[in-house]
Amino acid sequence: MCAILSVLMIQAQGNISFRHLNTSQGLSYIGVNDMSIDQQGNLWIGTDNGLNMFNGKTVDKFFATEHPQLQNDNIVHVTCDHQNRIWVLTGGGNTTIIDEKKKFHRLGLYEDNKFIKTRWIIKTQNDLLILFTQKGHFILPSDLDLLQMDSLRLDQLAPFTIAGFDSLQPKGYKQVFYYDKDCYLFVQENIFYKVNYSTQAVEGKFKLEHCTALVKWGNHALWLMTGPKRK
Repeated sequence: MCAILSVLMIQAQGNISFRHLNTSQGLSYIGVNDMSIDQQGNLWIGTDNGLNMFNGKTVDKFFATEHPQLQNDNIVHVTCDHQNRIWVLTGGGNTTIIDEKKKFHRLGLYEDNKFIKTRWIIKTQNDLLILFTQKGHFILPSDLDLLQMDSLRLDQLAPFTIAGFDSLQPKGYKQVFYYDKDCYLFVQENIFYKVNYSTQAVEGKFKLEHCTALVKWGNHALWLMTGPKRK
């Protein structure tokens, strides 16, 4: 989680300048959890207190009080699909879709009338969206008109099987990290797993004390932050 967003701008002459974005410039909260860019170049910013959209000049803020489909203001994860819809995951495992007209749609998952939490939204190289839920991985069928419904039964989704993931499914993860077009890292406090969504298999298990994935560097390197366990 970062406190102040800094934009590095490299101009044609080679000059480098920084632009900061914080609450003074309209951000709803300084605790940023996730970001995504839509097809119009807008930057969507998920914080602990509200969803923000930065168009390069101004910030639009969205809260559950005005958009109850969000369920709450703890924005955990945000991503953009190939139809330029924004998918938002909020605290408690709630999923919301924002269409191109900025209309909000709740998407709740249920099994036997019991709410199923979504843990992360996985986006693959072919723009397939996979919901990682407390019951496993599921694919959203392309023929479902998601904007015309506010809930789905789990049996309306197609299970997405990953070899070797059964024992990992119930575990808790402090981070689900996009590694490359095929793979995500599932990070715990002292270990992380590399999952390939193209081959549908767990590719590796890596032990490292108190690690947080930051960014992939080159073809095979990964920048990590390590240190004492946070209290």
